[in-house]
Amino acid sequence: WDIRPGSEADWAACMEVWHRSAGMAHAFLGAEALQRQSEDIRRRFLPSSRVVVADVRGTVVAFAAWLEDAQQAELGGLFVDPSWQGRGLGTELLRSSAPHNRPVCVHVY
Repeated sequence: WDIRPGSEADWAACMEVWHRSAGMAHAFLGAEALQRQSEDIRRRFLPSSRVVVADVRGTVVAFAAWLEDAQQAELGGLFVDPSWQGRGLGTELLRSSAPHNRPVCVHVY
């Protein structure tokens, strides 16, 4: 796999990864809540984040989205396609994309 900066051209693929992985990890939220989150992520979250993707032969299989300012960086999301989980891809994506010059924070459900 290749870790590279994401672009608007990757957002549809990121949303596909999000749907597959969030559907499993966040099933407790219910279908309506996931649909609302999907719209919010696509319209507001991805455009305002620094997105880094894992690409396998031209296919996005994972992404991290960072919300950053001068003081800190927040990991807004890390999603790995279920078929790629358990191979160290998420770890490598975090290692490669996390800023090293300021504190990093994560908020979870």
